[in-house]
Amino acid sequence: MRDLRWEVSCCIAIAAVGWTGAAPVQAQAVAVAPAEQAARDADRVRILEDELQQVQQRADDAVRRRSERLAAHDPTGVEAAEQARARALSDLSALQRELEAARSPRPAVPGRAVGAARPGKEAVWWDVYARAPSRASAAVSR
Repeated sequence: MRDLRWEVSCCIAIAAVGWTGAAPVQAQAVAVAPAEQAARDADRVRILEDELQQVQQRADDAVRRRSERLAAHDPTGVEAAEQARARALSDLSALQRELEAARSPRPAVPGRAVGAARPGKEAVWWDVYARAPSRASAAVSR
């Protein structure tokens, strides 16, 4: 029991400090060539369209299964088919939103994230709209 406590405390200490003890590396933005990004975007749209067709097929299958279960007087099967159809319809709406976002044009200013600080105005890391700090956040930062 004593050895187990020692091993657990060692694991906790290693997890707290980090296995290597090295400082965390900050992520850096990677620039991608416009042609490569266009190819990635086209792949994304193709994958989403394929998935949309598969989910549409699942929804159609659920409707067919519901009809079969109704004809067989199987209330449990009917309920399961209705739940499957509801899940498929939810997935369809999510995929359609994602496809719409994938097909929409990118921001006009290359290399600048949406919501980044305006020129001449430095934004705080959590301030995606580059607004003036509130009194509460100003008091916390002091």
